[in-house]
Amino acid sequence: MADPTTTAPSAEEVVASTNTTPETLDLVQIVQEDYSFNPTCKDQMEKFSGNFYASGLDYNVVSILGPQSGGKSTLLNLLFNVNFKVMDEEHRQQTTKGLWLAHDDNSKSLIMDVEGSDSRERGENHIKFERKSALFSLAISEVLIINMWTNDVGRYQAANYETLRTVFEIHLKLFYTEGSPKTLLLFILRDHQSTPLVNLSNILRKDMDDMWVKLDKPENLKDTKFSDFFDAEFTSLPNYVFQKDAFMDQVSTLSKRFTDNSREDYLYKPVYSKQVPADGFPEYSGRIWETILAERDLDLPSVKEMLARVRCDEIAQAVMASTRKEFESYKRALSDGEVVKDLGTLIAERVSTSLQTFKEKGSIYHEPTYLERREQLIMSMDEYFSELKDAYARNVVIAQTRTIEEHFQAELTPLLASGRHDMWTEIGQVYTDTLLKGQADINQQFAEMGFSEDFTAATLQKFNTHTVELAEKQIKHSTHGLKETAVKRFEKNFKYDENKIPREWGKDDNVPEAYTNARNKVVDFIGLFTTMTLPQVEGSLEATNVQLLKPTQVDALQESIDELIKPIYEDALRTQKRTTSGAPPVWLIVVFLVLGFNEFMAFLDFVTTPSNMVFVLFAVSMAGTVYALHHLGLMGPAESVARKAVEEVSNQAQDGLLMLTEKLQDASAKRRKKEE
Repeated sequence: MADPTTTAPSAEEVVASTNTTPETLDLVQIVQEDYSFNPTCKDQMEKFSGNFYASGLDYNVVSILGPQSGGKSTLLNLLFNVNFKVMDEEHRQQTTKGLWLAHDDNSKSLIMDVEGSDSRERGENHIKFERKSALFSLAISEVLIINMWTNDVGRYQAANYETLRTVFEIHLKLFYTEGSPKTLLLFILRDHQSTPLVNLSNILRKDMDDMWVKLDKPENLKDTKFSDFFDAEFTSLPNYVFQKDAFMDQVSTLSKRFTDNSREDYLYKPVYSKQVPADGFPEYSGRIWETILAERDLDLPSVKEMLARVRCDEIAQAVMASTRKEFESYKRALSDGEVVKDLGTLIAERVSTSLQTFKEKGSIYHEPTYLERREQLIMSMDEYFSELKDAYARNVVIAQTRTIEEHFQAELTPLLASGRHDMWTEIGQVYTDTLLKGQADINQQFAEMGFSEDFTAATLQKFNTHTVELAEKQIKHSTHGLKETAVKRFEKNFKYDENKIPREWGKDDNVPEAYTNARNKVVDFIGLFTTMTLPQVEGSLEATNVQLLKPTQVDALQESIDELIKPIYEDALRTQKRTTSGAPPVWLIVVFLVLGFNEFMAFLDFVTTPSNMVFVLFAVSMAGTVYALHHLGLMGPAESVARKAVEEVSNQAQDGLLMLTEKLQDASAKRRKKEE
């Protein structure tokens, strides 16, 4: 014989025994035996098979009330193919303790099994728990099954009429607000035999109406009727033990009323829907249970609004977290100064996707709250993306500025060196073309990002100003070597004719005139750099005129240039003098060769003497140096330096020449003696 003290399994044991896989659960205890709401039910319900949280609003809650051992759990198992624990026939002890949930994906139902009324295990507290659980079932369910014995119809106490009356009263006080959906009360009469169901239904309807009249209703609901708040349906079942086949047939028929929405007697009508999204059900039901325990008034619309705030905030946070993760690489690229290609399109697509995700998951909640949180999500995304957009705009301008700087360096440098009279016209054209292209590129890239016209205009204004500064920088840089460039231009114009042939400065060349012309061109060249002139570009800056050289700077520069070109001029005069002095007559050359033959031979003896080789090498070296200076056009500057050097060595040179003369004379005398 079994031990009569055997207890029912614990909640943990039930959960463990109903696991279909380690990842799924069949049952979740939502309210525990000690009246506490299960704090982990949200995570546990996520493990229901069929992905309950993805149901949105497409589900219904059905609960069952009735006496202990009335076959409630068995009936639910058969109707919805779930696995609530049923009574142990041997020990006849209570199996359902607290409130339990199961999920049937076929009928899209969330089924709640309620601890039986008149529970002997709970003792004197059974009435208190019975009323709280009944009120909770009524508040959250679209369909509330009243499971009762047929022979209890009309019997006030046996049929739990007192519990229903109390629940109705409390429900009106705590939960009812205008516009609340109706609840369907489905009376299932067990062990039905001969009494026509219609007669039993009429008795129950009359009892409900009479009960409603006697309710202690709020003042604003005094004139209401039972049918204003509830619909009632009635069905019956034969005895489960003695008429099992008939029982199973009728249960099968009743089950179809929960699944087949094409039937006229389909039970889940839209009018009963509580409009609580599936993923918000744990928070919603938990708030209601807390209110019932505290016996506080509860404004269900406020609960739905609270639920909407919580869930919409969670959805928005998930959307933003996903957005930040997706754009992390783009943010790094922008931080490194890159111009991310198609960033505007990427942002627009992400915003659209995020709002669509938020709509799919959040629009099923309280609409005003959803719309409010949607605006907040838009603001959050705008704030996040504005940082990326600012970085993008900054990088675009920097890239354009770098391009312009390189272009100015490549295009303006040769123009500035050319010194042509139309130099500023050509520079102005380069400046205009470059600026307009930069503006067009920025406009295009900013338009793709969706920047406002005001922001684009303000950015372009800064860009235009910076472009002028870049041009001014490049042009001013060219003035640093202006003196050297001017001297080269003078030499080019002075030393070469119009065909770029070097001048030989013959007797017909007018050296002073050539000097004056070349110098005037230098003066004109320097004059080009006194003022920077840039044209007005349509739709942007006005014409720009910036003084590059002050008059005093121009005068000082010209004086410095004159000092450098004067020796060049003087060297040209000396060259002309040498070339115009004329060649000696032929007879003089013949006389020189005849009379100077002995001296020439003596000179050869002298230069081939080892002791005189140093002097000869020095003379040859000096001759080579003079030739090189003349070839490079540096004779003028070298002459002024050499003049001072000559003064220092002139005395020594004179002594050397005297010695040379004496030796030549001695050599000549010796030679004549030999000939004699």
